Amino acid sequence: MDIKGRDWNVAPGDSPQLAFYVRKMLERYREEKGVCFLLEPGKYHFYPDYAYEKMLCIPNHEEDTVKRIVFDLSGYEKLHIKGEGAEFIFHGDCIPFYLCGCKEVVLEGLQVDYERPGYSQGIIQKVEERRMEISVDREQFPYYVKGGRVYFCGESDCRELERWLEMDKETKAPAKGLGDREFNLKDGGVNAVYRETAYGMLEISIPDGEEGFSAASHPGNALILRHHPRNCPAFYMENSQNVTLRQVKIFHALAMGVIGWRSENISLEEVSVKRREEKGHIFTTEADAFHFVCCRGWILVKGCLCENQLDDALNVHGIYGRVKQVEEDGSFLLELAHGQQKGVELLRAGETFQCLETEHMESFAEGKVKRAERLNKDYIEVFPQEAVPGLKAGHVVENLDWRPKVTVEGCVFRNNRARGLLCTGIGQAWIKGNTFQTPGAGILIEGDANEWFESGSAQHIVIEDNLFDGCAYIRGWGKAPIQITPRVASPLEGKHFHKKIEIKGNVFRRAHPQALRAYQVGELVWKGNRIEDKEDYQDTGEPVFCVEHVGVWEKDGMEGRQESLRHTQG
Repeated sequence: MDIKGRDWNVAPGDSPQLAFYVRKMLERYREEKGVCFLLEPGKYHFYPDYAYEKMLCIPNHEEDTVKRIVFDLSGYEKLHIKGEGAEFIFHGDCIPFYLCGCKEVVLEGLQVDYERPGYSQGIIQKVEERRMEISVDREQFPYYVKGGRVYFCGESDCRELERWLEMDKETKAPAKGLGDREFNLKDGGVNAVYRETAYGMLEISIPDGEEGFSAASHPGNALILRHHPRNCPAFYMENSQNVTLRQVKIFHALAMGVIGWRSENISLEEVSVKRREEKGHIFTTEADAFHFVCCRGWILVKGCLCENQLDDALNVHGIYGRVKQVEEDGSFLLELAHGQQKGVELLRAGETFQCLETEHMESFAEGKVKRAERLNKDYIEVFPQEAVPGLKAGHVVENLDWRPKVTVEGCVFRNNRARGLLCTGIGQAWIKGNTFQTPGAGILIEGDANEWFESGSAQHIVIEDNLFDGCAYIRGWGKAPIQITPRVASPLEGKHFHKKIEIKGNVFRRAHPQALRAYQVGELVWKGNRIEDKEDYQDTGEPVFCVEHVGVWEKDGMEGRQESLRHTQG
């Protein structure tokens, strides 16, 4: 059933009424199956005034509050939205697309951007050890200075500048020798004083006793000025199945580009998170391009471009809940420990979980959920079918029923803050034919139960025929192009967190010697890879390989058991 958006007044234009017409159109066909909404080319401006409103706790996001949603696709089955290049411009804090309980949905040919981005931008004009002058386009990025602080204005609010990231004027990537810079925060950052010296000209002064500006900062470099929380992703799906995004362009979002929670079989085909060059923007999304938490089935990311987002390109993981206390009847209280995981439904009746202690990160028991009750956004009371022997406060629990298989093929990841792919809590993954040009690790395979609480172990990952071009030049975001470093404080002999990882036929253009750092892997394979040096290669004296607590280490014909092999020179 083809439905033309124009027949419902959903057509290019700039009016607060447009979101209202979208709402009417969606309500009319929500119970129908096989609907295709046809949205003609042109610019559509959407305001949150008449949008849907719903309380959402989105994993790895901030501000668990009532959100405004423009396209609430909840409950739709066999839906196709065809944009034919339609350009959607969103205003204020709102979520463009929300999919809840959806099945067989295709979103195609759409473009997403925001009229006033959540971040701002400046250009360094002059820099000294304790003083910097920057220019800011006040028409695009309005601000005011008060009490020595600077506040940037959105369409409905003003927020204080908290941090920035300096970008190289030539490469459009994070500048070498630098990283995140934080200012005037309650829990950190340097004290800084701002003064407007002329229209669109800001002076930043740092007093004695505080860390001054780096010699790596240069006039002409751009600054991404960060003052907005990650609260509104462009596409958020939960409890949905068989969702495809195809030929979608995301220029900006007030958080992540695409995030999935407890969803199954997701395909991203030719989805780009890219800079809006005609606006001169040096940034895209405020956080990860793509992010999937406690999903299952297949996640396919094919032919995608992710550039200049303010966190990783793709992160796939589960969640460790922390045991707070165990009752005499075997039930236990589970805490959602990280601030960005509050309120999520970690376990349901009938699902399988496993329990781990945090020092060795070893599983010691499995169980099934009889009943789970959400007490509030912090705690869940879990009633297992049988009491778990040895379970006590401080242990962590993860859901074993939600572990996806992942394919990432033919993509380009470049110029973003931090890393490329983060893969934990997966069954199998094939990472093939991609280009990584990231300042941190191209691929990070981790897992921890003390900070981010992102679970769990990877079963089998194949990394094949990729190009790692100058990765890990900002070492705070990664020590090597491929880094496998689960946070296991005290490894047990013969036990390994990640099971099998194969690295085959890749090309490494190195900025520094290290190509691989691996820890706590049962079987590690390195075959047919080629290592080259970039023009700006720096010999730091590090080894090519740093391998420790690996079971079987197979490297181009060299086989053997290496339980504690540190700093193996290739």
